[in-house]
Amino acid sequence: MKIEKLIGIIFIVFGLIFAIWGAIDYIGAFTNADDRIYTTATIIKIEEKEINKDFGNSYVAYAEFSINGEIITSRINVHKANFHIGKEIEIYYFKDSTDMVYLKDSEHLLVIYPVMGTIFVALGAGLALKKNREA
Repeated sequence: MKIEKLIGIIFIVFGLIFAIWGAIDYIGAFTNADDRIYTTATIIKIEEKEINKDFGNSYVAYAEFSINGEIITSRINVHKANFHIGKEIEIYYFKDSTDMVYLKDSEHLLVIYPVMGTIFVALGAGLALKKNREA
């Protein structure tokens, strides 16, 4: 088996994983749309987590909001560069779970994984099906 075909197969497998995972997240997010509760939250903590010396660090933000007078602290699903402690943000959470909150304007991010997966599958198929060309 030529190396191009092997790389193509690897791209296809990873692409399918990304596409399926992304599609499940995307469908799940919009299937449960009626269970979303929108509110305003305040960022209270930003943690820096070392990922890799070559790629830099990652940040996890936590927000505080009120449900029927009870103060809830939850992790935010994404971190943006303009986040700072005390910033008010528009979020939503699901009725059954306040462990994770989502930025109101972050739904478009759910498309990234299926699109990346599709690109990987296309590139992998191109490599795997590439005909041998003698110069």
